[in-house]
Amino acid sequence: MSLETIISSALTQPDEELNALVLMGGGARTAYQAGVLHALSSILSLQGGTASARFPFKILVGTSAGALNATFLASRASEGLQAFGQLASFWATLRSSQVYRLKVPTWIRLSRIAAALFLSQQVRAQQSFLDNTPLVDTLHHAISLSHIDQALQEDSLRAGCHSLQLQQRGALDVLPDGRRQAGRFVEPPGPAG
Repeated sequence: MSLETIISSALTQPDEELNALVLMGGGARTAYQAGVLHALSSILSLQGGTASARFPFKILVGTSAGALNATFLASRASEGLQAFGQLASFWATLRSSQVYRLKVPTWIRLSRIAAALFLSQQVRAQQSFLDNTPLVDTLHHAISLSHIDQALQEDSLRAGCHSLQLQQRGALDVLPDGRRQAGRFVEPPGPAG
């Protein structure tokens, strides 16, 4: 599905002006996105006179880590401009232990060869050095899919397309189907063969 299709499918009333926010991926750079969006919300708040003004974007699109920000904002769109401050707080309090875990025994520090062998076996077994289970858990606590559905029903949000791939635990896809389905968690397919 193209970006044009997503945006045009949300335009049920062509006379209405709709603002869209498209967020790129880029790992830690998305923390900077949160800061810029928080500053933007402060400017909009000063113009409108209240921090709880309506959420300014009806369409949210994100890819990779930008999808994390877009999905977070979608889950808080009903809270108006405060959603941006909450996103900034999420990033300000996020710690590496909430994102990944490296499982290595303490004896591994004694030998570089043993470390290389152990880590190569770990990569073969789970297809990565790092276990991203903590990130999946962090996102499940920070992002409420039912709140996305609520934002769609309240018309705080019209449409969104967010895809965040988490290698070991599946993908968090938020693909609103009209106003009925907020999102789903998809398990990855098993190994081939």
